[in-house]
Order: sequence, then structure tokens, then C-alpha cells
Amino acid sequence: GSILEAEFRHKIKSGEYEIFGSITNPDRRDENGDITNGKDVRGHIEGFGDFTINDSWSWGFNAKRASDDTYLERYGYGNEDTLTSKIYTTAIKDRNYIYSEAISFQGLQADDDPDLTPLILPSVKLHYETDPNKYGAKFIYDANILALYRDEGISSNRLSIQGGWSVPHITKTGHVFELYSSLRVDGYLVDNAPDGATLTPEVVDGFTARVIPEVNLSWKYPLFKQTSNNGIFIEPIVNLILSPYEDDPNKISNEDHLRFK
Repeated sequence: GSILEAEFRHKIKSGEYEIFGSITNPDRRDENGDITNGKDVRGHIEGFGDFTINDSWSWGFNAKRASDDTYLERYGYGNEDTLTSKIYTTAIKDRNYIYSEAISFQGLQADDDPDLTPLILPSVKLHYETDPNKYGAKFIYDANILALYRDEGISSNRLSIQGGWSVPHITKTGHVFELYSSLRVDGYLVDNAPDGATLTPEVVDGFTARVIPEVNLSWKYPLFKQTSNNGIFIEPIVNLILSPYEDDPNKISNEDHLRFK
């Protein structure tokens, strides 16, 4: 059947945005692809925007949604397994920044369950550095807040705070050494997290925390060669990291290392 497409682009004083979408009304089909009675409305919408609030703050969005799992590939609008939509704000000043975002996902695989698909509302990252002293040493602070919700399954909230001290040293021959020591504190509030300490499908709820000290010694040797038309940059890096090893508490769910499919 016919497809109606529409695109809207607008550039304003503070930024720009663009919205694109399509819609069609084909014959309804069953699971075998045979035509049945009635019609189905199918379509998609996508867009992005980026706007400046002032010299430090900006915000934007990036979104894409489809009416069903197979529409985009069937009509040539993409072949993604997952559609990601987010709205974000950013503040940058000198070496310091705050980045916050809210993210939702639409899974397009046949075995995706919307009730198990997470909603991140919000994720906030904060980074702050002091000015280096006469030796180049500085204090570095990081914080991260994450709230992840599901209609069914694991929901988790995390607050991480890390403070560290960095001492760099550059030799006359260009070797770069840096000693970095830090202490991180993580707090988790979880609901329906699987209990990894048991062989039965039990779940645990509630609050838990952990403290992670770390010492990091790094060596880098940046090498650069300029040719007539190009530049070649090579930088070997070696890191030595010391930190105590402890098993994570059962209430800490492994969300950060999972790939959304």
C-alpha cells in the first residue's frame, strides 16, 4: 500500500530540531503472512534536537519509535534490534561537567518483553577537578546517580561517589607517569534482584553498599610524526592497578555490563 512521509525541520535562535515520520494502512495479515479482514495502521516517528540554554547549559533529545517489531525493516527505514530514545541536559565549565539523561528502549526482536525492558529515569554524571598546583597534582571528584525501573523483574537505584588525587610527572624525554589514588563508595537500593548466593530462583530486596579503594600507576609514551599530508600518533600505555578483591553483595545487580538486545 501507499506510505505517507512527513519531515519537519526548524532552526531557531537557541538551536535546531528535526522530526520525521511515516504512516501506512495496509491489509491486516496473520502470523503466516496471509491477508485477513480489516486494516492495520503502521508507522514510525524519529527526531532529534539540540538547544543552548546559556554559555554553560544545553539540552536536547534523540528519539525513535515504531508501531511494531517489523515495520522499519519491512518498509526500509532501518534494521535496528533496539530503538533508543533519550532526553538530556549538559553543563560544562572548564574541566567540570554535569550530564543527565532519561532513556527508554523499544525492543524489536520477537522474544523482547516490554515488561522486562528497562526505563532509566534518570542517569546523572558529575565530574569536578581542582586546578593543578605547581607540581601538577589535583583532586578529582566524580558522582553518578542511576534509577532503573522495570514493570517486571529487577529495578535498581544506585548512588556512586568517588574522590581521588592525581599526581603526574613528565620526564625530559617525554615519558608520562601518573599516580592516581581514589576511594569510591557505592550505594544500591534494589527490588527483585536475583540472589546469586543460592541455586534457587530467589530474589532479594533492600539496600546494600560497598567501599572500593584503588591505587593506579600509569606510564604513557606519546609519539607523533608529521608527514607531508598526514600525522601519525602512537601512544603505548601501561597501567598497574591495586585494589582489594571482594565478592559483590547479592543485592548488587549487574546492569552496567548487560547489552540491551
